[in-house]
Amino acid sequence: MAEEASLPIRIVDYDPAWPARFAAEAARIRAALGARILRLEHAGSTSVPGLGAKPVLDILLVVADSRDEAVYAPPLQAASFRLTLREPHWHEHRMFEGAGVRANLHVFSAGCPEIERMLVFRDWLRAHAADRELYLRAKRALAPRPWPTVQDYAHAKTGVIEAILARAQAARGRAAPRSARAQRGTRAAGALGPAPTEAKRSADLGPPGPKPERAQAGRAPQARWGPRPPKRSAAPTWGHGAPSRREHKRDARRRRAGARAHK
Repeated sequence: MAEEASLPIRIVDYDPAWPARFAAEAARIRAALGARILRLEHAGSTSVPGLGAKPVLDILLVVADSRDEAVYAPPLQAASFRLTLREPHWHEHRMFEGAGVRANLHVFSAGCPEIERMLVFRDWLRAHAADRELYLRAKRALAPRPWPTVQDYAHAKTGVIEAILARAQAARGRAAPRSARAQRGTRAAGALGPAPTEAKRSADLGPPGPKPERAQAGRAPQARWGPRPPKRSAAPTWGHGAPSRREHKRDARRRRAGARAHK
């Protein structure tokens, strides 16, 4: 039997230059959109000092209505950001990729609950070394495994992300907002459960779980900062660190090769 196509995930050490790269991209976005920006934040793992990550910036942009692309898409495109993902079914999320710097710009409407999830997760990891280390261990344990797509790797982190979010929200005295995919349960391999004590946080990650299901032939990969539903409606293009166009093309080649090998 032919070997299953494997997608390597590269986690690099924290780069102190990431905040400056975000600041440069943020300046371009502000120059393009001006007062149409309601909020602009550095999100994802590259926004957490000391946390290793895929070397792709995640930028959160909040506008009045992400469905109204005519308001913000043309100015962003004129500033060399390319619209690569449109998800009407999931918070009307839009994603642009930057030119030159590897960056994913996530656009949401004001009031979207995913905004709070992203920023609560970021702020908690910035302030709590134990959970920051837990999340890094999970990523480093999962990254070497064979993943058909980048999104399979992102899905595998669902357990640890939800556990950390639950602790963060409990500390704020409110229930953690769960994503639609998390409410249906995870199909992640090796996903971590809650770790309420320091001893539990330092426990071994355990043996590898079952391999993720092979992606359907011709289906575009997904990768976003965190768990999401499997549907999508956009031209093919990620909980950080969505894949670049190059990674999407590599995903597609590997799926085609795997499909031919199993015929």
